[in-house]
Amino acid sequence: AVGARMTRSITLPLVAAGAASVKLALNYKEAMSHIRGVNQASAKDMALYEASVLKMARNVGKAPEELAEALYFVTSAGFEGSKALKILEQSAKASAAGMGKTETIADALTSALNVYRSAGLSAAKATDIMTAAVRVGKMEPEEMAGNIGKVIPMAKQMKVGFGEVAASLSAMTLAGIKTDEAAVALNQFFTTLLK
Repeated sequence: AVGARMTRSITLPLVAAGAASVKLALNYKEAMSHIRGVNQASAKDMALYEASVLKMARNVGKAPEELAEALYFVTSAGFEGSKALKILEQSAKASAAGMGKTETIADALTSALNVYRSAGLSAAKATDIMTAAVRVGKMEPEEMAGNIGKVIPMAKQMKVGFGEVAASLSAMTLAGIKTDEAAVALNQFFTTLLK
């Protein structure tokens, strides 16, 4: 009876934890191989990415697999080397603070940085803006990160800054408009003005 209980209480959970660890390690390796193969990262960048992702995972409390998947999107958006890692770090910190998945935040940040490149927007500043908009608005953090990218290309054409876009979405949600609807409405407003 004691042996059966030990098997159920100790052995089986340990086996399950071991299997989960192996799966996470394989997913991490797969995400890194996508960065190497699809985004054609150099050997030097890959060495930097692998060391930095493992260190970052310990520092921010995120799984290396999650960080590697987000890094794939960052490098796919055209960012490389230390610049890509800075964006990943901001995304991971925002995710750890409750802003949503690291990948979703990285997607929003890279979109903002690409659109507002000439305005000198940094990853840290964009993260601060999104965090403030969520704090004063009435929306889930992941909703902000997932929808702001729908608006910023047209907003940039209208010379509207990233902060103003985030503030507009925040204000619209306070008025009871859902985040995705606010993003569509704001984009349509800019399109109409541009015409």
